[in-house]
Amino acid sequence: QLARYERNRTSPLAAGNATYIPSQIDPDGRRMYRFLTGMLALRQDIGSQLSYRVTYQGMTTSRPPIDGPAGPGQFEPRAISRSQFDGQTQTVQAKADYRAPYNLVTLGYEFEHEKYFSFDNGNRSNGTDLRQQSHAIYGQDQISLASRRLQINLSGRVQTFDLTVPRF
Repeated sequence: QLARYERNRTSPLAAGNATYIPSQIDPDGRRMYRFLTGMLALRQDIGSQLSYRVTYQGMTTSRPPIDGPAGPGQFEPRAISRSQFDGQTQTVQAKADYRAPYNLVTLGYEFEHEKYFSFDNGNRSNGTDLRQQSHAIYGQDQISLASRRLQINLSGRVQTFDLTVPRF
C-alpha cells in the first residue's frame, strides 16, 4: 500500500490493521543539518594556592530543509519551499580558585551570547531574529573543619539577562 501511495496509485492510503507506517518517500524533500562546536581553555597555577582558568565555548547549528511539489500526498507545497534555521551560542568564563589552609574560595564571571535566526523561501525579510545576552558573577567558599571531615559550603550567583526586542 505504501509503495502504491508513493507512486500516487491509491488515495487515500488504506492502512488496514497496520500498527506502523513508515514515512513516505519524498523525492524532492531534503533535510541537511550542520553542527559545529568547540572549546578553548587556558589554565594556570600561580603557586600552590592560586589558580585561574579562562574558557570559551561555541556552538553553531544550521538546518536548511527543502521541500517541493514532487512528493505524494495532499500536503506538498505548490513550488519549492526553502527554510533556514540557524542558531549560535557563545560562552566565555573566567574563574579563580584560592586555597587557604581551611578554605577553598572560588570567584568567577560568565558571559553568554545566544542568537537564533530563521526565514522561509529564501526571503530573509520574512524571518525571525532573536538574540540574548547574559552576565553572571558567582562565588563560593568551601570551609573544611574537624580534620577535613566536615565541609561547609557557602555560595551565590547573580545573573542578568538582556533579551533584545525580537525582529519578525
